[in-house]
Amino acid sequence: MKLLTKLAIAGLVTVVVVAACAVSYEVGRTSRSVKVAGLNLTRDFGNWGSNDVPVKTCVSSYGLSFKNRHAPKTLRADPATSLANALTFYTDAKHTLTPILGPAGWKCSASEGADGTSVISIYPPGVRDPGGTANGTEETMGIEETTIPACRGCIADLECPVFLNAETQLGYNGQNCPGYVPSSESIRFLEGNAESNYGVALLSDPPGSPGSVALSGGDYPAVGALLYSSGNGASGGSMGCVLPGSYGKLCSAIVNDFVMTFARISP
Repeated sequence: MKLLTKLAIAGLVTVVVVAACAVSYEVGRTSRSVKVAGLNLTRDFGNWGSNDVPVKTCVSSYGLSFKNRHAPKTLRADPATSLANALTFYTDAKHTLTPILGPAGWKCSASEGADGTSVISIYPPGVRDPGGTANGTEETMGIEETTIPACRGCIADLECPVFLNAETQLGYNGQNCPGYVPSSESIRFLEGNAESNYGVALLSDPPGSPGSVALSGGDYPAVGALLYSSGNGASGGSMGCVLPGSYGKLCSAIVNDFVMTFARISP
């Protein structure tokens, strides 16, 4: 399938991306900027204006019974206008999960387990939900976000091998991290480092190279982030974004939004 056809199916052909940015919020999301290790994720890039970004609910499954929560039909965001028009917030059907950004017009699924572990998967219309697959395929385009607030073993598996000592730090002494960081993978630590017991890491994997980013290894580059804390309130989170390289700035906005929203990291 030619790339233009794939993008038409994905709803991306008419998108014009002019700038990478993060967003600030109203209505249930803290309006703030986050400065991590000298990197201001809300730095202006281009023409900014106030925009209402629509909120879409996903087909959802739950490990416990949750009451429906009221949620707005839009959330206020301040990215460059043309970029805001290409984005939608996605969340679960009962609005228990914090919305995340994804390309406008895509499909999505969400799940929340009994222990609070949640996954939101966003993918183009007309293709199979890639959520939960180990690596991407030649056709894979998608966004996958995972948050783990309690399951320490799940956190260790998510964070290793980017955070090398996660297994030991989370109480699994003597166990080695599953997998390895491929030489082609790029890692930039915004907080902490490979041996620390907390941190924020930005990741990227080139096409054809399965790595630490969810859905990596297919025809398109994968970029993402890992959040890690091993203290008494241990938690972990990941975001992966896989789009054709020409739409890399859209992925940057999605990943920056994830870091801004969820990075409450402390040693």
